[in-house]
Amino acid sequence: MKIILLKKASIYTALLLSSFVFGQKSGDLDLTFNTGTSADNVVSDVVRQNDGKYVLSGQFSIFNSNSNAAKFVRLNYNGSISATAQNIPTDKSYYITAIQPDQKIFLATYGLFQRFNTDFSVDNSFSLSQFTSVPSANKIVPLSNGKILVGLITNGYFTKGLLRLNSDGSTDASFNAGTSANDGVYQIVVQPDGKILIAGYFTKYNGTDRYRFARLNADGSLDLTFKTSLPNGTNINAIAVQPDGKILIGGNFKTYNSLERDCIARLNIDGTLDSTFLTPYWTSFIGRINSIVVANDGKIYVGGINIPQNFCRLNANGSRDTTFTSLGANGEVSAMIKDPDGKIVIAGNFATFNQPNGINQYGIVRIYGDSVLGTSEIQSQNKIQIYPNPAKDILTIKTENNQKLSTADLYSSNGIFIKQIEFKSNSEINVSQLPKGVYILKIKSENFYSSTKFIKN
Repeated sequence: MKIILLKKASIYTALLLSSFVFGQKSGDLDLTFNTGTSADNVVSDVVRQNDGKYVLSGQFSIFNSNSNAAKFVRLNYNGSISATAQNIPTDKSYYITAIQPDQKIFLATYGLFQRFNTDFSVDNSFSLSQFTSVPSANKIVPLSNGKILVGLITNGYFTKGLLRLNSDGSTDASFNAGTSANDGVYQIVVQPDGKILIAGYFTKYNGTDRYRFARLNADGSLDLTFKTSLPNGTNINAIAVQPDGKILIGGNFKTYNSLERDCIARLNIDGTLDSTFLTPYWTSFIGRINSIVVANDGKIYVGGINIPQNFCRLNANGSRDTTFTSLGANGEVSAMIKDPDGKIVIAGNFATFNQPNGINQYGIVRIYGDSVLGTSEIQSQNKIQIYPNPAKDILTIKTENNQKLSTADLYSSNGIFIKQIEFKSNSEINVSQLPKGVYILKIKSENFYSSTKFIKN
């Protein structure tokens, strides 16, 4: 049987196969991402819309010779400029961007915090007028229910490092944080079960000792079952949750729980150190990891400063992947995201990437990584059917010879894990509660493993 896919998805697969035919390998620059003269200064953050476009923010005053693209710009998938914003102060540097499920866009820096409509106009339905001063956000995480987690820089006006806002910008009084974090929160990651990982400069959360790293329950209360042990004077700059629930942390630490771990560690679900994850021993001096991306094949991309080439890849057990021959960046990597096609978008303060005498492509590149539909998975596609596609309420999966399915991992179109589905008496998935869009299913049985896309109408 052949898998039932839309024509668009078939074209996607054909393009993916062509990347193998023409010999691109992991770490190679994707030259189809053409940003022209690119940025003239640092790109601090990058996020991806559901339609494949990218939103960038940073310190640049020009992007690809366009002065209207100062500090904040949207790019098409091919790297060309899609949209620029009007009436934002260009004397600021913008460090934080975020995208809501409805694709509205946040932009924030010291003393400025705005939401934009999808056409890049200012969204006047979002107001922070309840505050006497504009909060300076370190991190913004929109939630699927429309609420917004915000990590703040604390000061005389804001003594809480973490807030949850309603969709209109008002404070969510139901968020049970108490006195919250007593200093700035710089990283926020929401686990699939709704629990919230935070990192920053705080030493207490709601009066309980938690040195710079903690996990909260979904209602904002402190999760007392989660144990942490970060050395004094060190920080966590990056957090990534693996599909199995284990947690990768990156920063400038050299130990965790008194055991050597050089800038990166993996934790068990309860926060204890995963001793099976090796430490790569980057340098004899302090480096820093700013961003971690877990690939679909389990390998781990890390970006930062003073780690080898400021960017490299690890095996799933933490050892250095010596098959990955990328020359990395000639400056700091500040942010990375993974596309559904396995490509990695990398932003930072660099002028060349993966080339000893590289071209001037300041601040943003895209490279070939792994793929959601890799070669082995493409070969297994003849084992399943999915229908209807697009689906409205129920998605049915049929297997060759009626093989029993075990689980399916559901991902958003930009590769974010949503949940795991366990098959019992039938092979149907209720998708009625999913927002409209493109999704990825990674389906497992006793005899094969396959990935495919479907569209929710």
